[in-house]
Amino acid sequence: MWLRSEKYTGRGIGSAVIAMLIDRLVEEHGIRTFIIRPWVKNSRAVRAYEKCGFRRRNDFDPADYYGTYLERYGEGDYGRLETANMVLEVGC
Repeated sequence: MWLRSEKYTGRGIGSAVIAMLIDRLVEEHGIRTFIIRPWVKNSRAVRAYEKCGFRRRNDFDPADYYGTYLERYGEGDYGRLETANMVLEVGC
């Protein structure tokens, strides 16, 4: 998700959209575990995800989530040191 202009930031739009998406995925597909791995320096995104219930996981192990895609996505988009590993478990 990307907000086109900074004039739209700080209004809770991003958090609301993320919460709606999570609710729909839980309702329609029964998904209960979500991971998101933003850049550690993107503090606005990290705060928005935290508002939705995501928590940073220091014990995050990509092998627990990626299966056959581990080699491709295991490091995250920003590498091990620059990726914030955040997990949300709904009703677990």
